[in-house]
Amino acid sequence: MTQDSTDECVDCGAELVEDDEHGTLCLGCSPDWLLPDGGTTDSQEQLHAEPKRRTDCGGYTLTVWPPGGKEKDGTPRHVGRWTFQNGLIRYQVEHVIHDDVLNACAGRTKLRHNSGTIHRNDLNDEIDADTHHDVETIDEHFPRRSFDTVVFDPPWSQKQADEHYDGMHARQSGPAREKLARLVRPGGTFVEMGFNMYAPEDINDLQGWTRDEVHIFRRGPGGRPPAYMVVDRYPQMTLGGGA
Repeated sequence: MTQDSTDECVDCGAELVEDDEHGTLCLGCSPDWLLPDGGTTDSQEQLHAEPKRRTDCGGYTLTVWPPGGKEKDGTPRHVGRWTFQNGLIRYQVEHVIHDDVLNACAGRTKLRHNSGTIHRNDLNDEIDADTHHDVETIDEHFPRRSFDTVVFDPPWSQKQADEHYDGMHARQSGPAREKLARLVRPGGTFVEMGFNMYAPEDINDLQGWTRDEVHIFRRGPGGRPPAYMVVDRYPQMTLGGGA
């Protein structure tokens, strides 16, 4: 499969490519691109991508990544309906997850790491997952402090919600975030993807969390909002209860 650069997209101004299998694709606004291997290419090798800016924000690191680029198999890199099929995002997530991991809205792409287990949960029973629990009630299925890392990649838009999660919308992410945060062990990590920088600390009775990293993945011209990856850590010990 090869891609040849042609013109610019009339909608967003991003580069168009001609693909043998999929025809004309816009690198900025073609949401249906799927990697040939389902997105499970080993991303533990450093990808050929350099951040546009990395800033120390007084306690955590903010990294801004430019749009575009290609996956290791030569396909265009973009942020589509399955977040972790973007190799750059997948690499950053796999770099921070550790020990026993819950991927709460797993989707099609299987994350990998070498230091523990990954439990895949997805509400859609057509997805290959270990469980199919609703994240708003997931604390009914796992004891508190069950995981060292929780990855939360909820639907970012109503379209995604309708297609994959029977209408669950991002406005329901707050209750789910609270339930999932309570599953993180002391010293553990909470990773959230989306269009915002919300954190467990934003919930009144979930105190003591600290922010480790924020990654901003720009999505090209045309006013497309960037994607955020936020990494927060639950302390080893808290005073006054915390989460």
